[in-house]
Amino acid sequence: MMRFLQGCLSTKNNAKGIWNTTYPNAFSAAGDWKGLTLAHGRVSALAGQNNMNVKDADGKAFIKESVEKCQKSGYAEVGYRWFNPKLNKAEARTLIATVVDCGSKFGKVDIITFYEGTQ
Repeated sequence: MMRFLQGCLSTKNNAKGIWNTTYPNAFSAAGDWKGLTLAHGRVSALAGQNNMNVKDADGKAFIKESVEKCQKSGYAEVGYRWFNPKLNKAEARTLIATVVDCGSKFGKVDIITFYEGTQ
C-alpha cells in the first residue's frame, strides 16, 4: 500500500500526468488531516506546506471545512470562491474529497479533486 500511495502522490505532483490532464478544469491533490499538502497537481511547490487555514476570496477556510467533513463522514464537497487572475475576478469552484486510510506512515489521507467552476 505504501509504494502505491507514494507512486500516486508523485503522479499527482506531475501537472502533465493523467491525474491532472483528464479534464481541463479539474486537478487533484492529497493532504493529511492536519492540513499538510502531500501532493498538488497544479502547484507542486505546495506539497509539504500546511494549508489548513487557507481562505477563499470570501474568507472561508475551505480546506479546514473539507477536513472536518471528511473526519465525520469520509467525504466532503465544499464550494468556495477563488481569484482567477486571467479573469481578474473571483469565481465559484468546488472541492470534492474522499478519505483513504494509508496506514501508519501517512494515516488517513484526503484524496481531493478541485474543479474550476461549479460541478
